[in-house]
Amino acid sequence: MRTILITSLCLILATTQSLAKVAFIQFSELIECSELIVVAKVQQVKSLSTGRHYAEAKISEIWKGKSAETIEFLASPTWPCDISDAKAGETVLLFLTKNSDSRSYAISHSGRGRRPVHVIDGKRVVFFGEVIIPAETPTVKDEKAKGRGVKWFDVETVQDMVATAQLKASKRSP
Repeated sequence: MRTILITSLCLILATTQSLAKVAFIQFSELIECSELIVVAKVQQVKSLSTGRHYAEAKISEIWKGKSAETIEFLASPTWPCDISDAKAGETVLLFLTKNSDSRSYAISHSGRGRRPVHVIDGKRVVFFGEVIIPAETPTVKDEKAKGRGVKWFDVETVQDMVATAQLKASKRSP
């Protein structure tokens, strides 16, 4: 009886963990919940004795938030479905939030606010997994990704969408 009870409890806990999942987010909500949106190049990733990793990045473009030359952000997960990460040398589009109890920024929406920048036919592009981009947003074709369902978005188009969303938000605010 005791074995059945312990086994049942373990199954319940395992099922609960496996059901924990980050919901998809609308692009407009990702913009709204982010205090800082930047394009930056990751200079280094530091590992602390706590097991957490922090990335230092040099900002090249600020789309939302305060001006700065560099930024530090948490580059390690805080729970099982968090995909926060960083790689030294990569250029990324970052949607960041800041908690009052944190020493640095965190990647918005459990890491979904980190979008590595790629170049296709001379255009800077990003892919938005688990972020719902408006259907009418133009995509950049990638012949190499044919059949994989990958939709690339031009960084300048994404920047315009962020600016438009901020303008709409400022008109709603009293």
